[in-house]
Amino acid sequence: MPQVSASRPLVEASEAQLVGRLLPADLSAMLTDSYAGQALTYQQYQLLLGRDYVSALGQTCREITVAEFASAQDPQRRVVCESNQQWRLMPEISDQSGSEMVFEVTN
Repeated sequence: MPQVSASRPLVEASEAQLVGRLLPADLSAMLTDSYAGQALTYQQYQLLLGRDYVSALGQTCREITVAEFASAQDPQRRVVCESNQQWRLMPEISDQSGSEMVFEVTN
């Protein structure tokens, strides 16, 4: 698959601000030291990591599939992005109204 590169960023760095919820430091460290296809366990969740990609804001992001161990609910697909060596859980932009599971982490 051909790769495309831009000669200019879509958004100036000074304008870009990541809005996601900051993840706990231990989960952030796990995400930093992981790779695509890896399954991680964090609290009551199993996380399956997708490939890294660069967002329009220039941040490293990856899709994760989140399943709660004690839940019969379908797994959720979420996105996490890294900024300043800290990962953030990005707000959902798709309708997952059929899923009652909510991936919540606290610092």
